[in-house]
Amino acid sequence: MMWLSFLASMMLAAGLLYIPGFLLVSAFGYSRRTSLLLSPPIALALYGILEIIEQKIGIKSSVGTVVGVSLCISIIPLLVKVVMQKLSVDAMKRDANAAGSDGNVQKRHDWLVLFGFWTVGIFITTFVLVRNLDGPDSYSQLFDNAWHMGIVRKFLTTGDMSPLTSGNIVPTVGSSFYPTGWHSLVALVAGTAGVSPLIAANAVNACIIALVFPGSMFLLLKKVLSGLRPAMILCMCTTLMFTAFPWRFLAFGPLYSNLLSFAILPLSMVLFLNILDARSSWKRRAQDGVLLVANIIGVAITQPNAVFTMGIFLVPYLMTQIPRYCDASKLRANRALTVPVLSAAVLLLIACVWVGLYKVPFMQRTVRWGWPSFETKPQAIFDIAFLGFHDAEPQFMLGILVMLGFLYVLLHREFLWLGCSHILMCFLYFLSAATDGRAKAVLTGFWYHDAYRLGASAVFTGIPLAAIGLWSLMNVIVKLFDGVMVDGHDSRQRIVLFAAVLVVVEIINFFPNYHMRGSHSVDTPFGAVTRDLRYTNSRDEPKSYTADERRFVEKVRQIVPSGSLILNQPYDGSVYAWGIDDLNVYYKAWQGNWLGKPTVQSKLIMNGLANMDEDQHVCRAVKESHAQYLMLLDRTDYKPDPDDKAKVISDYASYKKRDWRGIDTVHDGTPGFTPVLQQGVMRLYRIDSHTC
Repeated sequence: MMWLSFLASMMLAAGLLYIPGFLLVSAFGYSRRTSLLLSPPIALALYGILEIIEQKIGIKSSVGTVVGVSLCISIIPLLVKVVMQKLSVDAMKRDANAAGSDGNVQKRHDWLVLFGFWTVGIFITTFVLVRNLDGPDSYSQLFDNAWHMGIVRKFLTTGDMSPLTSGNIVPTVGSSFYPTGWHSLVALVAGTAGVSPLIAANAVNACIIALVFPGSMFLLLKKVLSGLRPAMILCMCTTLMFTAFPWRFLAFGPLYSNLLSFAILPLSMVLFLNILDARSSWKRRAQDGVLLVANIIGVAITQPNAVFTMGIFLVPYLMTQIPRYCDASKLRANRALTVPVLSAAVLLLIACVWVGLYKVPFMQRTVRWGWPSFETKPQAIFDIAFLGFHDAEPQFMLGILVMLGFLYVLLHREFLWLGCSHILMCFLYFLSAATDGRAKAVLTGFWYHDAYRLGASAVFTGIPLAAIGLWSLMNVIVKLFDGVMVDGHDSRQRIVLFAAVLVVVEIINFFPNYHMRGSHSVDTPFGAVTRDLRYTNSRDEPKSYTADERRFVEKVRQIVPSGSLILNQPYDGSVYAWGIDDLNVYYKAWQGNWLGKPTVQSKLIMNGLANMDEDQHVCRAVKESHAQYLMLLDRTDYKPDPDDKAKVISDYASYKKRDWRGIDTVHDGTPGFTPVLQQGVMRLYRIDSHTC
């Protein structure tokens, strides 16, 4: 029954992403397919803007106020267009070049290719992700997930779904903005379907990987590989072949916000490519420009750093268009001088904007995030060549295909910019992974200097390059076999040979881990991904928030009044009690996720709670917090950190002992704390703050 709820939630997530945007984009005269594929970021932008407005005017956000209003907003322009068409207003009958962003949209063959992208996406997502969930409500306890689920729970509980205030689930001073496109979507699915946030989160992730990302890439690749259709069709197989994205975003972090933002980013890319294309009309540029603004808002509400990935992708293409702009204008006579001058001016402008954004105050938390290098320069080059980004298992077959594709674009100038974009993104990964210094600080800061995100960014260019390489390999093999086939020109024999090559490549790429008899186990790229997904989602593996602790929390919920604030030590697993089990604990995320600095009240509680009866400042802080209870779970899994004596560490997290000494030192005999419930080392205390 739970799996049926999962499937229904996945379909609901698709509806929430595609229906409002489809109605709105259709009003601009785009084709049905283009309108459908461009929909997700438009819907996310609508939801995000409405959630901000509703928070500002004091309305609780819900399915009705967010989705219902979005549908009304989306359908009004479409109704206006229909009415004006009925009145034979020619201006509204225009087809907007019919194609919008994907060229010859009337071909039924394109619909078949799109369904191929989705079919392959559903199959691989089922094989890699869904099959390795320990039930539809299983969840990872990697570092960031308490933060993600905590925000979702806040949305469902308070009705405040604004990204401007999403970070206030923990008591900090400073910015409370956090991009929440993913969290909003999960909350809307959970609220509409009546399922737990865990089922909704897994369903949303499956929808993003199986449908949204393949659909987005289809539209981008229709533009990028318009002159190489066989390679574009093969992209339905290469889109999900890279472990760097989307799969490792589930196994590290997890990076759910970036998962959604990267999945919809190709839609902004294709609109920007249309605008930059020197052959585009001004009418088309204006039309695509309006949608691009809405798309970028949707991406930014989900995770802004994706916009910088788009910038790296587009710069080489822009350079190829400058000569065409010169040829089509009065500057053609001085082309030899004008092209290099304009190119240098554009690059200088891009550099100024980059540095300017690097220095603005609201970006400082991101660009100054500490992430030191972790591998040597030769190792980084090897990882780039064979796609083993950030200690991942190398993908030798896929790496060779990308290299073949890169050689192809070197020989065919119309695709050369694609190879340049790939080199630029890989260079940024190299800086992040193997260097420390000013260049790394300025050039990779917008991605938190995170090699995972930078490696994933190279996938956008890797997908078409791999498809080009696969198509080239197929042609070489067919030529080699022409002499031995019964009829070297028989198209059926060629198709069989193409299919055989494709099957072999796919099997090699997705081959699971295996054991060499008499030797050792071999971890394959996707074997490692499925192993990690299975481990982090398994209920039987070690957890920060264990099954015993969840049972204890359930007993606590039965004792304390609903909504009562409970002080806690987040590193004992109770950080998940809010997002997973709806227990209103004080610390709802680990310190690495806090957006600002702890409040004075929070610092006093962290450092001095055990001395509440002696320290009036601590006592006042507890009273002002309105906390009535203290809950302590099991921290016996923490051991001294061998690399830092000031820290303790477990399989999931680490913390400085001095930061939490006020809570860690509370025991049954501490004045002001009356035991109410106990189970092993776990305790629930009533706080008697009147004693101080």
